[in-house]
Amino acid sequence: MTREDILDLSGDNLFQLVYKNFGVQVNGLKDSENVSSAWLIAEELARQGWGIDIRLTKDFINVDGHKFENGGPGTIFAQHGFRPDFDTAVEGICKTGLIALQCTGNLRE
Repeated sequence: MTREDILDLSGDNLFQLVYKNFGVQVNGLKDSENVSSAWLIAEELARQGWGIDIRLTKDFINVDGHKFENGGPGTIFAQHGFRPDFDTAVEGICKTGLIALQCTGNLRE
Protein backbone atom coordinates (compact mmCIF):
# COMPACT_ATOMS: atom_id res chain seq x y z
CA MET A 1 0.00 0.00 0.00
CA THR A 2 1.43 3.38 -1.00
CA ARG A 3 1.02 6.72 0.76
CA GLU A 4 -1.32 7.75 -2.06
CA ASP A 5 -3.47 4.68 -1.36
CA ILE A 6 -3.62 5.65 2.31
CA LEU A 7 -4.52 9.25 1.51
CA ASP A 8 -7.38 7.96 -0.67
CA LEU A 9 -8.87 5.76 2.08
CA SER A 10 -12.28 6.70 3.42
CA GLY A 11 -14.94 5.45 5.81
CA ASP A 12 -14.84 1.86 6.98
CA ASN A 13 -11.68 1.04 5.02
CA LEU A 14 -9.79 3.75 6.89
CA PHE A 15 -11.27 2.86 10.28
CA GLN A 16 -10.53 -0.86 9.84
CA LEU A 17 -6.90 -0.23 8.90
CA VAL A 18 -6.49 2.16 11.86
CA TYR A 19 -7.91 -0.45 14.21
CA LYS A 20 -5.72 -3.20 12.75
CA ASN A 21 -2.56 -1.12 13.20
CA PHE A 22 -3.25 0.88 16.36
CA GLY A 23 -6.01 -1.03 18.15
CA VAL A 24 -7.97 2.24 18.30
CA GLN A 25 -11.64 2.38 17.35
CA VAL A 26 -12.39 5.59 15.44
CA ASN A 27 -16.10 5.94 14.73
CA GLY A 28 -16.05 8.92 12.37
CA LEU A 29 -14.02 11.87 11.20
CA LYS A 30 -15.86 14.65 13.01
CA ASP A 31 -13.32 16.34 15.31
CA SER A 32 -15.79 17.28 18.05
CA GLU A 33 -16.79 13.63 18.46
CA ASN A 34 -13.66 11.63 17.62
CA VAL A 35 -10.52 13.63 18.37
CA SER A 36 -9.93 11.78 21.66
CA SER A 37 -9.73 8.47 19.77
CA ALA A 38 -7.38 9.97 17.18
CA TRP A 39 -5.24 11.41 19.97
CA LEU A 40 -4.47 7.84 21.10
CA ILE A 41 -2.89 7.30 17.68
CA ALA A 42 -0.76 10.43 18.08
CA GLU A 43 0.36 9.23 21.52
CA GLU A 44 1.35 5.83 20.12
CA LEU A 45 3.34 7.49 17.35
CA ALA A 46 5.14 9.61 19.96
CA ARG A 47 6.06 6.41 21.85
CA GLN A 48 7.53 5.14 18.58
CA GLY A 49 9.75 8.22 18.31
CA TRP A 50 7.62 10.38 16.01
CA GLY A 51 6.84 14.03 16.62
CA ILE A 52 3.37 14.94 15.40
CA ASP A 53 2.59 18.47 14.24
CA ILE A 54 -1.04 19.53 13.86
CA ARG A 55 -1.80 22.86 12.22
CA LEU A 56 -5.36 24.16 12.20
CA THR A 57 -6.33 27.41 10.57
CA LYS A 58 -9.70 28.56 9.27
CA ASP A 59 -8.66 27.53 5.74
CA PHE A 60 -6.22 24.66 6.24
CA ILE A 61 -5.79 21.51 8.34
CA ASN A 62 -2.39 19.84 8.17
CA VAL A 63 -0.92 16.97 10.14
CA ASP A 64 2.71 15.97 9.62
CA GLY A 65 5.13 13.75 11.44
CA HIS A 66 8.87 13.96 11.90
CA LYS A 67 11.45 11.55 13.19
CA PHE A 68 15.06 12.31 13.98
CA GLU A 69 17.11 9.30 12.92
CA ASN A 70 20.31 8.56 11.04
CA GLY A 71 21.74 12.07 11.33
CA GLY A 72 18.74 14.17 10.42
CA PRO A 73 15.06 14.75 10.52
CA GLY A 74 12.69 13.07 8.18
CA THR A 75 9.15 14.25 7.72
CA ILE A 76 6.22 12.37 6.33
CA PHE A 77 5.05 15.14 4.00
CA ALA A 78 7.11 18.35 4.16
CA GLN A 79 10.34 16.79 2.90
CA HIS A 80 8.46 15.73 -0.22
CA GLY A 81 7.16 19.26 -0.87
CA PHE A 82 3.59 18.17 -0.29
CA ARG A 83 1.34 19.02 2.63
CA PRO A 84 -2.16 17.59 2.36
CA ASP A 85 -5.12 19.71 3.44
CA PHE A 86 -7.26 17.30 5.47
CA ASP A 87 -10.97 17.84 6.02
CA THR A 88 -10.57 17.22 9.78
CA ALA A 89 -7.75 16.77 12.27
CA VAL A 90 -9.04 13.24 12.95
CA GLU A 91 -8.60 12.34 9.28
CA GLY A 92 -5.12 13.85 9.30
CA ILE A 93 -4.00 11.99 12.40
CA CYS A 94 -5.36 8.67 11.14
CA LYS A 95 -3.80 8.92 7.70
CA THR A 96 -0.52 10.43 8.90
CA GLY A 97 -0.24 7.64 11.46
CA LEU A 98 -0.75 4.96 8.84
CA ILE A 99 1.79 6.57 6.52
CA ALA A 100 4.28 6.75 9.42
CA LEU A 101 3.93 2.99 9.82
CA GLN A 102 4.24 2.52 6.06
CA CYS A 103 7.46 4.60 6.05
CA THR A 104 9.02 2.39 8.72
CA GLY A 105 7.84 -0.89 7.17
CA ASN A 106 5.45 -1.60 10.05
CA LEU A 107 2.09 -1.16 8.30
CA ARG A 108 -0.16 -4.21 8.54
CA GLU A 109 -2.46 -4.19 5.50
